[in-house]
Amino acid sequence: MELRPNHQFDPFGPEAAKYDDVSDEIDWSDPAAFFKAVGAGSGSSLPVPEMRSPEEVRQEARRRSDEVFTSYETLHAIAQRHEATIQKRWSKRTRQQRLKVLLNAWPKMPVIHRPDRGGPIYNGGTVHLKPESDVSGFESLGVMAAEAPYRGPAQFHLGRIESLLTTRASAAEDHLWAMREDPDYFARTILETKEHRQGMLKDLNGNIHTALRRGWEGIFWSRVIGTTVDAAYHELELFSELSSQAKKLVELQRKYANVISPSKPLPGEYLAALLRLSFYLDQGSKGPPNKLKVVVEKPGSKMNNVERHLCWLLHTLAEDGHYLFLAGMPLVVDELERLIESDKRAGELVSAYNTDVIGDLFILAQCLNQSNIYQPWARGFDTEFWNREDKFKEDYAKQTQSWARIRDTLKSAHSQSRTPPRAVKLGDPSDGRFTYPVEKCRTKDAERLFSQQRILQRTREWVKAEKWQPAKKAQNQISELDFYTSYQPISTVYSGISAKELDVAQPKAKIKTRGTPAPAPAHVEEAAALHQANPADDQPSFPVNARALKVFRAIFFNPAVMSTPGEVPWNDFLHAMTSVGFAAMKLYGSVWQFQPTKLDVERNIQFHEPHPRGKMRFTTARRVGRRLKRAYGWFGGMFVLDEK
Repeated sequence: MELRPNHQFDPFGPEAAKYDDVSDEIDWSDPAAFFKAVGAGSGSSLPVPEMRSPEEVRQEARRRSDEVFTSYETLHAIAQRHEATIQKRWSKRTRQQRLKVLLNAWPKMPVIHRPDRGGPIYNGGTVHLKPESDVSGFESLGVMAAEAPYRGPAQFHLGRIESLLTTRASAAEDHLWAMREDPDYFARTILETKEHRQGMLKDLNGNIHTALRRGWEGIFWSRVIGTTVDAAYHELELFSELSSQAKKLVELQRKYANVISPSKPLPGEYLAALLRLSFYLDQGSKGPPNKLKVVVEKPGSKMNNVERHLCWLLHTLAEDGHYLFLAGMPLVVDELERLIESDKRAGELVSAYNTDVIGDLFILAQCLNQSNIYQPWARGFDTEFWNREDKFKEDYAKQTQSWARIRDTLKSAHSQSRTPPRAVKLGDPSDGRFTYPVEKCRTKDAERLFSQQRILQRTREWVKAEKWQPAKKAQNQISELDFYTSYQPISTVYSGISAKELDVAQPKAKIKTRGTPAPAPAHVEEAAALHQANPADDQPSFPVNARALKVFRAIFFNPAVMSTPGEVPWNDFLHAMTSVGFAAMKLYGSVWQFQPTKLDVERNIQFHEPHPRGKMRFTTARRVGRRLKRAYGWFGGMFVLDEK
């Protein structure tokens, strides 16, 4: 896998030769010496600021104080002599004329008298701003980031890193399962990727891309489908690896809890794991910006300040150049989120696809920022990383070999001819083959078909089996193949225990036809029990109010209970999740994280807020229900109306 470009200055690289003539006698802590060294002063565009001594500052303060009292005395004398004339002339002027006179004399005059008294005044008390959770009912990580400069120094929160990465890895796995199981979700994901490809834009001459011409659709859809599938697997591999490293780091922090002290260096094993995670986070942040496609401003067109600012931020993230290196990804992502949340026009310009990408960028940026505030050790991370950089690069190349094989396999499947392969024809959603009106009510014909009794075919009459004959050698070789690996996932990150390990060999038992059969051995009964269908786990019932019950009935839709499926407002979904014991926290973009606080589970889960409308479509709500069932085993019958 390719590494991110490193814009950090290398004192031993070839670019350091141009600084060989710089004198070592310069005192870089002296402002005057610094400005002189960079060529500031007369004859240059960089002026030298005036340096004042403490005595000069005191003289300036006394002079300005005298001017204040002198101006007051002059104004007081004028008012005593001409007050009657001023009032007579002032009463004859209109409100607009008075306003013009005042603004000419004081252009930036406050709207009200004593603007410092515009806010609430508490005598003997202190004004405390309400926390975001008290205002909206939910916490917001974006608000926390905006308030961070005005709060005390933040503490290193490794548990938050582990929670964000683990939950995002789970969401990536659910995304991959949904693409495999839900045709509508697969089609929508493919079409969304297609709309955000640069090939959909016309060139400067107004011509369409070559792959969009008639007869070349196979190449275009091959690239779109390959890119979508590759992105799904890459996100799962990336966040699973980051989650695994974060969990290991949490264990090491507990292991060395009694050793870690601000007055001592970090333990070697713990420091190496922390730097390794930071390196992987930095490399992983290369992927999401590549999805941000920025349209360059057409010559002669006019963009307002919001559009220009938004395009600059997106271009800075997508370009991954010196601007991003100097500002830092956490700062740029924070500014992008602030702009989208504060200005409605900016939010309307960002699609739901890009909002999801910004959400991934936020998770990576927040994890990187956590390592930057791990003081006092963070000040020496650059030096420690420099000593381990080659080892980290070698480890990263080895770890991502399987990722590269997946990407190479998908690239090799791209059609380079006008005749697309069969897989591309099957995955092309342009003809509507994946469309099914599941959100519509069932018709009378559908109800009749579902209500009819099924016709059961009787088992065929028993026929004596032919005499068994030894198979040939070639057939023996086929029987020795491991059929378990034919449907195993490509990666072992999320597959867990293999199917072969889970399979329990069922011993053969000879049935006794005469007399009382002997009881089966214990291990035989145990094996037979494992092969039987497990009864459903006992799940608790959740008494909820009517508002939450309506949401869960839409999520776990049952035609026998509700005849008409509908949309689910996002605020109602938040209310329903919090009513059953989840704490909702808004991350960046459209990502919300739900943490169980009153349940007997510990797994967090993430969902995307619908953008730009605040309502979930019926198909999206059903997909949310499937994710909740896979994560917690929930079903519609668990939620009942609270009679209180």
